[in-house]
Amino acid sequence: MRRVRGKTRSAVTSSKPRPITVLLVDDEPAVLHFRHLLLETLGYIALIASSGEEGLDIFREGGVDIVILDYWMPGMDGEQMAREIRKLDRTIPIILSTACMDLPNGILELVNKCVPKGLSPEHLIHALEQQAQLVRNGSSVVLRKRNRAWPKRLPDIATFRRTWPS
Repeated sequence: MRRVRGKTRSAVTSSKPRPITVLLVDDEPAVLHFRHLLLETLGYIALIASSGEEGLDIFREGGVDIVILDYWMPGMDGEQMAREIRKLDRTIPIILSTACMDLPNGILELVNKCVPKGLSPEHLIHALEQQAQLVRNGSSVVLRKRNRAWPKRLPDIATFRRTWPS
């Protein structure tokens, strides 16, 4: 199991809000590396896991405030991991960041935000900041019955290419 931490909680003074701990779960090493650097630069504590199983082990150790996970991973996929997390904590914010174009409805009912991979990092940062603000305020995170932020089916890549301006 691999845990990567930047700042420790004890190093934070009482005048500053405590840093938010984010668990990043993705099977792509480049994605993990980039997001880890991005989150640490923004002042988050970033924990990384390269599989759903590893991520769940880290989550069970405690101290995670927000989870960002991929959908397509070998072994335990993002939906299975989100289901297991929801059994342990129904209120923790989960952000799904995936390149999957056709997500099953089940995953959309388990996550708080969906951010497609391939968009600029600002989209993920915006979703993360929204969820971090809820954590900082101590607000209870309530899942919507259906996450309407993600369409049921995105257009396939051929349709996308035909409609993209040249």
